[in-house]
This record gives sequence, C-alpha cells and structure tokens, in this order.
Amino acid sequence: MSTLKPSATKKRHDKQVIGYLTQYDAWKDVPGLVPKGGYNQLNVDFSKYTILNFSFFGLARDGTLHSGDYRNTDIWQAGTVQEPAPLIHKDIYSSFDMYILYGELETIHWINAGTPAYNQGYRNDEVNGVVVGWKNVTPGKEERGPWPLLLPVAEGKPGLLQKAKDEGVKAMASLGGWSMSKHFCEVAADTGMRKALVNECINLIKMGFDGIDFDWEYPNAKGMNIENYSPADYGNFATLMEDVREAIGSDKLITAAMSASPAYLEGFDWARLQRSMDYFNIMTYDINGGWSDTAGHNSPLFNYPGAKSYSCVSDSRKNVSDPTEKEASPVSLDSTTRFLLDKGVAPERINLGVAFYGRGVITEDAAALNGRTVKKDVFVQPDGPISSCGDFDNWALGLWDATPLYSVILQKTGSDGIGGADGWKYNWDVNAKVPYLTKDKYFLSYDNERSIKAKAEYIKEKGLAGVIIWHTYGDLLDMTKKVENVGTTSLKYCPEARSPLVDVINEVFASDKVGF
Repeated sequence: MSTLKPSATKKRHDKQVIGYLTQYDAWKDVPGLVPKGGYNQLNVDFSKYTILNFSFFGLARDGTLHSGDYRNTDIWQAGTVQEPAPLIHKDIYSSFDMYILYGELETIHWINAGTPAYNQGYRNDEVNGVVVGWKNVTPGKEERGPWPLLLPVAEGKPGLLQKAKDEGVKAMASLGGWSMSKHFCEVAADTGMRKALVNECINLIKMGFDGIDFDWEYPNAKGMNIENYSPADYGNFATLMEDVREAIGSDKLITAAMSASPAYLEGFDWARLQRSMDYFNIMTYDINGGWSDTAGHNSPLFNYPGAKSYSCVSDSRKNVSDPTEKEASPVSLDSTTRFLLDKGVAPERINLGVAFYGRGVITEDAAALNGRTVKKDVFVQPDGPISSCGDFDNWALGLWDATPLYSVILQKTGSDGIGGADGWKYNWDVNAKVPYLTKDKYFLSYDNERSIKAKAEYIKEKGLAGVIIWHTYGDLLDMTKKVENVGTTSLKYCPEARSPLVDVINEVFASDKVGF
C-alpha cells in the first residue's frame, strides 16, 4: 500500500469508520481498473477502518441465513420466496466466500496421519469402509463434509476474520441488503422463525464475527417486492434486536443500516432501540437515482433549491402502484441528522452514510440539476423489469448499472474535483455541498474528496459517531499497477492500491479543527 499521512488512519481519532466489504464484487474484471479477484479483503487497508461489514448473508423464508451466492434471482417476482441454502458457499470455483472469509486456502483431498490437518482433528470420513469425505473429531467441533477440505495455509494471506483480529478491526456479518430482505417482516413477527434467525446469529459469532449488522430494507416499506410489510414491523424489529442481544451478549456489536427518510424512521421506538443496539447506520445516499423524475443529488449534505424526495425507500421499481407510499420532504445528511436528534437519539450512536459511488441519469434536455429525466423499460438485476432513467450509456448495464464507483468515474471522466474530461463538465452545488457532472443529456451525481471532507467535518461538528461507507472497493485506485497471484487461490493482491476518499475521512477526524 502507498505511504499515508499519519492522520489517515483510525488510530489518530475516536470516530467510527465503517466499511461494507461485499462478497460478490470479486468477479469484476475491468481492464485498467481491477483484475478478476482484485476486490477482496487483501486490497482494503484495514488501518483506515474501525469496523468492516461482510455483506451480505441473505434471509430465507424459514428464518435461516444463506450465502449471497444462493440468492433467488427471481425474488423480484410477486409470490416468489427464498428457499433455505448453506450459510457459506464452499465451492471455490463458484464463490469467493471462502477466500474472503479465510484467505489463502489449502485444498485437501486426503488426510494422512501426522499432517497439519490431522493434528487439527481432521480425519478421512468412511462409510462401510469407503472414504466419502472428511470429518473433524475434536470435541465441540464435530463436523463432516465432502472433499475437498479447505483449510487456511499456514503463514498464508489472511481472510477477513483473521486479518480483522490481527489489525484491530471489528468484523461484522451484515444480513439482508436490498435484494435479500423480503422475508424479514414474517420472520421478525413469528416466534419460531425469529428464534431460528437468532440461532443463525449465534453461529456467526461462533464463526468469528464480532457482531451482527441488520440491513432490513425496510421495515413498513415495500423495498424490493416485500409483500407483508406493516407498521407492526417497527415493534417486531425492536423485539428481534432484544432477542439477538440476549443471545450474543453485551460484548458483541449490534448495528442496523437504516433508511435516511424520516417518513420511514418515524415509527421506531428510539428509546427502546438504544437499550439493545450500539449504532444506527443511516444510509444517507440513494436519495435520487434511476427512479427519480428529476435529476438530483445521490447524497446531498444539505437540502438545496428545487430538491424533491425520490428516495428508493418508496419503490425503486416505479412500475407498480404502492398505495402506502408516503409524501416526504427533501432528504439530506443534515435533515436526517436533525430529525434523529430531535427524536432523542444519542449523537454518539449515529453513523451517517457516505457514498463511494455515483448515480447517473438521462434528462429530457441538456443535463442540469433538477432537470426532467427520461425513463425507459429495462431489466436490471436484482430488481427485474423496471422503468428507469438510469444512464446505462456511460455506466454499462450488467456491470455498473448506472451506478459507477468513484474509481470508475475517475477512469472515464478524469474528474478529480477540479475539472471534467472527455466532454464532461464539472459542477459544484454550493447549497448541497456536493459535485456533479454534466455532458449533453447525461447527469452524474457523485462524491469527491471535497464533498467527503465537508461531510466528515459536519459529522465531527455534530458529535456523531462516524460514517458508514458503501463500499470499501469504491475508491480503490491503482489496482492494476502491480498484481500478484495469491497462492493457488483466485485472489489477486494489488500492493500499489490506494484509497483517497477514506484517507480524507480519517484526516478530518484526526484534525484539531471542528466544523467547516
């Protein structure tokens, strides 16, 4: 990794810097940007983060959890459910689960006496004299499985769980997410299914996670084809948090990613939640996007003239009618923060979301802030058929889906906060305190070092806990300068990688300056 300023690490301040580390982006292979297998834990500088959320484990219809790789890709269809599936996808040729969680692995197909695996309690598993797989005979760790047996290589590159422990970072298991939250309403409402989910949380703690992050998108809202939502979700959410707290103990963390819209935060009993939860991670991004009727900011720090609320909490698909959709005032980091503080939420429990990505849309006329957008019918995973004004011309469908990472924006436009390139014009909104790019009928809202700095200063001024970042791979630059294979795994190590946006956050949090 590149040499950092001493202030660009978590050790120089007491704020939270929480990053989401996805388990599915490692498949991306983009020339000049990232090699396949490059988006992994080895290329994230843990010195810059206090908590890393492994995302996501999905929720099945019976309350059990599953690897994100088993997500039902038809879940957008009415009546479709998520069936139970394994918690970890152990096929190393089809999934990065094992590589991200456990790092460099040895692939074992036979266990001989005296080998490291044998000394750890592993044996050949026989049925009627035929070896069919492996088993562990260590008391309390009894398990068995088919070949191959996958074990971390001694002195090999570490996985997320070990690397976090080595570098003083909390590793959290994130549950749900936009495309795997469908069954939260039924599970939280049912005693038996809620118990099943709590048991899964216990298993995650035993696996080595330091806590559970709930990403239920969203209580009492349609989300992505949630069919059984109601105001009862708020109380059931609180009960679930209390049950998990009792099960995992007071020394583990419980957090939740929550909507930025006050319209959907109003129903929570905040005093009750603060008795069982550590942090409220507010997703103060996705305020505007492909669902919007006008071009607006993805993550404005402050409200701005002409702003409208098109937060995706209403229904990002926008091709169905939702009679429960609520009228909402414009949303920004500032407006949501003031709402939460007015509700009596302790500032030291609030983490605001910062986006390491942008959202591009197409407008009717020359691109401009608040300009009318043009929608078309398109099929996008995971949402299915939607009506969207997303800019798939510049930010390709199936790769970026009109939502490019910061590194992608720099690669294509050359914009570094000073000027545009490739025909893009750089603009700065003095009211919202965020940049945006325009080109012909293309509008791109995003964050750069200047706007991230302003948000970090705001968080510091308000005495908030810190930030959540979606996501840690978003600002990784120089991933292809030097690329090293990691043993026989599919992982790539990129020692020249750097991450300027999270550097800015740490520098602000470590500085003596308070306020803008």
